[in-house]
Amino acid sequence: RMRTASAAAAPNSSPHLHGPATTQRRQHRRYSGPPGEPPGGTFATRLQVPADDLLIDVEGVGPVGFPVTEEIAVQLCEVAELAPFGFRDQTLHDRSVRDTWQIQANAVRFPTARWKQALTRHLAQVRNDLGLPETTTLTAELDKLLIYQPGQFFKAHQDSERADNMVGSLIVILPSWYRGGSMVIEHNGVRKTF
Repeated sequence: RMRTASAAAAPNSSPHLHGPATTQRRQHRRYSGPPGEPPGGTFATRLQVPADDLLIDVEGVGPVGFPVTEEIAVQLCEVAELAPFGFRDQTLHDRSVRDTWQIQANAVRFPTARWKQALTRHLAQVRNDLGLPETTTLTAELDKLLIYQPGQFFKAHQDSERADNMVGSLIVILPSWYRGGSMVIEHNGVRKTF
C-alpha cells in the first residue's frame, strides 16, 4: 500500500507519478543489491501519465481544471491550512521546516472508479520499477492535497509509515504552470532528483 499526496504547483503541463519508496515491506528487506538499489529495481521512480486520468473537485473551490491556473491555486490556498510535520510523537508547525499548504483528503473528491482504473495500471509499473515481486499488489490512499506557492518547501525528512504494509509515498503532481522546484529522494546514501 502506498500513501498518496497530491501537489499542485504554481511551465509543465504534465502530471507525474513518483514512487519514492523510502521504506520497504518487511518481507522485502532481505533483498540485497547495489547500495541503495534492490536487484532489478530502484528506490524511486517517475512516470508521466495523461491528464485525462486526473479529475478532482475540492470542497470550497469546485472542479479543478488542468493545468491548474494561478486563480485556482489562490482559491485552493484560501481553503487550505498550514501543513504541519511530525517530530517524534508531536505534530508541529514551523515554517522554517515545512512551509506549504494542505487540504485534508475528506475535502477532495474524485471519480473513484476512474482513478482506481488508472492507478491500477500505473501502480503495476511502479511495482516493477521498484523491483517488487509481481505477486505484490500496490494500492494508493489519498492522504492530502498539498499546494506549494513560490518559495515554499519541506526540508529533508523521512515520511512516516502509517500502516504496517506501507511501501512508500506516491506523489501525484497535478498539471500546473511553474518554474524551478525539485524533489530530492535519498536512500542508503544514493540521491535521485526529480
